[in-house]
Amino acid sequence: MLALAFLSGCDRPVPGEDAEARGVLALEGGLIFTSAMADPIEDGVIVILDGVIEAVGPRGQVRIPPAARRVPISGLSVVPGLWNADVGLPDQLLEMADTATDEELTEALEERFTRHGFTTIVETSQGAGALTSLIERIDRGGVAGPRIIALGSSLPAGIERARGGAGPAELAAAGSEGLGAEAVAARAADLADRGIGLIPAITRAGYPEAGATPEEADRRRESALEEVLVFHMLGGDLVFGTGSGYVPQYDPSTEYILLDDIGVSPEGVFAALTWIPAVRFGHDYTGLIEPGMVADLVVIEGDPLADPSAFSLVRWVLKEGVTVFNLLGR
Repeated sequence: MLALAFLSGCDRPVPGEDAEARGVLALEGGLIFTSAMADPIEDGVIVILDGVIEAVGPRGQVRIPPAARRVPISGLSVVPGLWNADVGLPDQLLEMADTATDEELTEALEERFTRHGFTTIVETSQGAGALTSLIERIDRGGVAGPRIIALGSSLPAGIERARGGAGPAELAAAGSEGLGAEAVAARAADLADRGIGLIPAITRAGYPEAGATPEEADRRRESALEEVLVFHMLGGDLVFGTGSGYVPQYDPSTEYILLDDIGVSPEGVFAALTWIPAVRFGHDYTGLIEPGMVADLVVIEGDPLADPSAFSLVRWVLKEGVTVFNLLGR
């Protein structure tokens, strides 16, 4: 077990903090998925005050303050902000934190993360000190980017420990090499029994490494898929992560399709993207849509509990009530 450095890119917003920038915002008319397990709220309303969810419920049951900026989202769905718990930020992006303009850095982060709905990422390749400039520029507000949690060490198939505000989060990455089907299933069962979260990282597991054949990469991916499925069937906590940055692929849509194809339930994918990582990393003021939670929200097309690929259809992203990506033009 390895004790890792832990650095969060943001604390819980304080009511009244940066109120001029955040103000009062009301999202009206959408299908609101407050959590992976609750029934969605039809024709729902979310009221956000100073970056925190003030109220949520059906239209007509939620009071909208007169001063609120009201944004219609009929025909769209709202889910909590998404997590990617296995990211390796490239050196080029870290160098941009010291040299790029706010606009250039925002575009780089949008291309990799916020356009895909990620309001929180877990960086597993760099020490906390290497991320300081990037985190500070995001926190100052000039750069729109995700919340960054730094572990300071990669997540191999072995177990790693991160320490957050609510206690340790023990994690393992899928994709053990050199194990047969029985050994993979046994490892998945052992992790689930010990309460260790599993990061699928299927894209990373199946990416051809230097010197590896396509057949070897396919075997690693199939091994990861088998381990994820057994782990999920045994009730283990999946913690969504793709390995973006370790491999040159940031779009998570293939990962959603693969998880759905092997039989991970839509509720399981939803929870792995939201509440489970929030709790395991000690950020349990995110991951749900309810009063008192930070307003990390993603507006998407479609119903993610009917088809998890809807998580790919991102139209608007709020982090702490502030827009970090917007295709709606509202």
